Amino acid sequence: MNVRVYLDHAASTPLDPRVLEAQSPFFSAANPSGIHQSGQQAAAALTQARQNIAKLLAVKPQELVFTSGGTEANNLAVWGLAKPGSHMLVSPVEHPSVLLPLERMSVKFGVELEVLPVNGQGLVDPVVLKSRIRLNTALVAIQWANNETGAVQPVTELAKVTQKAQVPLFCDAAQASPSLDLNPAQLGVDLMSLSAHKLHGPKGVGLLYVNERLKLEPLVLGGGQERGLRSGTENLPGIWGFAQALALAYQERTKRVQNFLALTQTLDLALEGLGQPVLEPQTPVLPQIRSYLFPGFLAQRLLMRLDLEGFEVGSGSACSVGNDEPSPVLLAMGLDPALARSVLRFSFGADSRPESLDRLREVMTRILRQP
Repeated sequence: MNVRVYLDHAASTPLDPRVLEAQSPFFSAANPSGIHQSGQQAAAALTQARQNIAKLLAVKPQELVFTSGGTEANNLAVWGLAKPGSHMLVSPVEHPSVLLPLERMSVKFGVELEVLPVNGQGLVDPVVLKSRIRLNTALVAIQWANNETGAVQPVTELAKVTQKAQVPLFCDAAQASPSLDLNPAQLGVDLMSLSAHKLHGPKGVGLLYVNERLKLEPLVLGGGQERGLRSGTENLPGIWGFAQALALAYQERTKRVQNFLALTQTLDLALEGLGQPVLEPQTPVLPQIRSYLFPGFLAQRLLMRLDLEGFEVGSGSACSVGNDEPSPVLLAMGLDPALARSVLRFSFGADSRPESLDRLREVMTRILRQP
């Protein structure tokens, strides 16, 4: 029986045992809103976790809003600044949790949505961005790194444009978080979303950094938690685990990135002559994500055959359930629909090892020879 090799970390990473151990005392914690001793102890732990994350991100604790994950954080960012008659700019390679809310508000609420063009590598040109900003532009939404290709946007250059125009820039940083330095001030972004389970943290918890000068409208109303921006009892074990996972990612970043680079080098050698990298060699790309084209083959069939051989890989956005249509990201980059259906994504985590790919070339060669 083949040992299973998990190569879909861009979809979700396994929970780090050290994170689980750190979470354990809080699974039975009281509601942080309680005024009794147990509630106050929970509130103190919540405050400490918020401060720990804020220190890592070099932001103020009050600028962090905890959510149920990256999807909710993305929704809060775009809905929170929506106003009837306003103009919003977005790249076509965003995660569905950014694009779909914007499309909904353009249809239902009179927001004018404009989609920015990208080049063949999926990148936005700062010059083009500058030409599209208007006096009524309320938000620019451009991810830091793509979840399907790993392409890294020139965020600091884009931020110079939005800062000069005094327009908020929202950056989905979920995929960038395992390998890039998460500092909103250095980047120049006004809103930034993160998701714990992309960092070997727990599922069901994310956050949105909101620059203190911005005033967002809440999505979830109720008890007024998170300074009124996200009502509902806080997920204390999840938030504490998030803080621990982020701390480990910072402490081990150099070692993890070196491992990612060794893995991608091994992967490229294993697939040499069998597939074609989606991105050109000079494209800025995350070290932990590689996407390959296999012309003439359907990615879904390749994925299933690889799964039978013990290799678990991805294709498209993991959050788009049951969708056999070609990836909108790849189409926006100019790929033919048939070619876009042939793309497999290989993504690595802190637990991945180069030797786990030893069988991949032999397996992939055999699969590609099958009718």
